[in-house]
Amino acid sequence: MSINACLVELGATYKEAYSGTMCNFLGIPGCSQKPVGTIYNRMSKGEILGWAKVLYRESIIKYHPDKVHRNPDFRIFCDIKARQLNVALDRVKSLVEYNKGM
Repeated sequence: MSINACLVELGATYKEAYSGTMCNFLGIPGCSQKPVGTIYNRMSKGEILGWAKVLYRESIIKYHPDKVHRNPDFRIFCDIKARQLNVALDRVKSLVEYNKGM
């Protein structure tokens, strides 16, 4: 997964993470044809990592079930989503570290 895909997994919108031409290629409605202008394109590697951490925290709060929640399927869904968010954040960290060396 690319950094863009990980940011979307963590909760960013496609318009924030991808350029307009890439949104059109992916078939996302409502994206312009502009090749630049996303938040992602204007950020440094440290800012991207910080943004990913903020998105992670917001998503964990969103998908954290109450301990007294009665629906076991919802708990299972939240556990799976939390694992996906952890993987996405770790992937962003590793890609940012890898790109620093280049």
